[in-house]
Amino acid sequence: MTRFKSSAFVQYLAVAVAVIGSAQIAGAADTSVGGFLDAGFPISGAAGDPSIIRDGAIYFGHTSGNTTFKFDMPFQMAGGAVANNDMLIGFDKAQAFFSHTYSNGAGWRMGQFDGIFGLERNDTVDNFFVNQGTLFTYTQPRTNTGIEGSYKITDSIKAQAYVSGVNNNGGSKIGSRPEFGGKVSLSGDFNVGLGGWFRAVNDDTSAMYLNLTADTKLAGFNLGVEGAYQKAGEADAKMSFGVMGNTNVMDKLDAGVRAQYLMDQIAAGSTQMEATAGVRYMMDKNLSVKANYVFGSTTAAEGADSVTDHSGQVAAVYGF
Repeated sequence: MTRFKSSAFVQYLAVAVAVIGSAQIAGAADTSVGGFLDAGFPISGAAGDPSIIRDGAIYFGHTSGNTTFKFDMPFQMAGGAVANNDMLIGFDKAQAFFSHTYSNGAGWRMGQFDGIFGLERNDTVDNFFVNQGTLFTYTQPRTNTGIEGSYKITDSIKAQAYVSGVNNNGGSKIGSRPEFGGKVSLSGDFNVGLGGWFRAVNDDTSAMYLNLTADTKLAGFNLGVEGAYQKAGEADAKMSFGVMGNTNVMDKLDAGVRAQYLMDQIAAGSTQMEATAGVRYMMDKNLSVKANYVFGSTTAAEGADSVTDHSGQVAAVYGF
């Protein structure tokens, strides 16, 4: 993670725009550029000053034949106790990889890429709600650094397998104790994904993660369910579950709900429940405004009293 003053951030963006602009002129048909900005704030339940620039990224891609290069540089306001306008650039969800596909449906990619599990994605522009849920926060790998192979078994069935360093930790341990992961996906009217990863933490302890997702559109509702299982050594397994759905209620206005329940994440016997209700209004094809109410209940250990929390969140997201 790198911290830049805002002036350095502006210079960085200026250079990036110049480079991308030159690349577009050189080969517009093979080059793509995009990005997003998520600006918003909590309207209740906030501790201290909010970070107005919540999330953002600049995307750059180039394709040559069957090979594609992708560069994804995230940014957001640093925040913290000291008041300043610093930006964080290239933090824990940056991507930089190239991929290659073959006519028989096989393919591979190498570098740092987004995790392949779960219903919610790293970038807030790709999600219905203002923030990802607790199931994403506590269980889902953000990125992997390594190599992944894939194969389209049929038009609707795809298999992926990767070898990487410890997820969310770059190339850490890739040479000594690599992480092995994979996923099988079924796409169509009903989408299903089943996968997980395994890693030897040391000579006596292994860690594993399993993830199951299913989503579909039914009677105008976009519905999804997710379950996650985590186990490390002799410790008790951690189980997490979630369900979400959204639908269009009137022109340009969608409404949705999400409920998630986590067991043993904080400590043995702990539970976390989070319920979110929200709306999203499409100002135009690039700009959406979101508002959420979030209820949370946490029991830190078995027999402990539960602590509840109520919060509100609003955000405007522009993606291109």
